[in-house]
Order: sequence, then structure tokens, then C-alpha cells
Amino acid sequence: MIDWQKYNDTFQWYGKDVEIELIGILKEEYDDSIAKIARNVAERDFEQLKFNTHSLKGSISNYHAPEPVE
Repeated sequence: MIDWQKYNDTFQWYGKDVEIELIGILKEEYDDSIAKIARNVAERDFEQLKFNTHSLKGSISNYHAPEPVE
């Protein structure tokens, strides 16, 4: 799922500690993001849905995983 060559090209400059921290942040925020998106759909709040899906897409795209970004 992850394009490891692009991932390594991006994260080679950060070091493992920063990389682990960034992954931890994504993991911590993921469930909340999905809950917000589900709430936006249920409430038909398309403006917030657009914002929240775009934010999640941006977070995931940092890891060069094209399938989830689609």
C-alpha cells in the first residue's frame, strides 16, 4: 500500500524519532477524524465533510499510500 521508495526519499531526512512521532500523531488522530467524517455525513454537513476528508487525505498522503488517498 505504501510506496516505500517515495516514503524513504521523504523521511530519510527526519530521523527515526521524528518519523515515529509523526506516525504516532496520525494514529492518535485517525479515529477522531473518521468519527468527524461519519458525523458530517449523518448531518449532511458537506462543508465540514470536505474539510475533514481533505485533512485526513493530506495526513495520509505524507506516507505515499496512493490507495487510501484515492
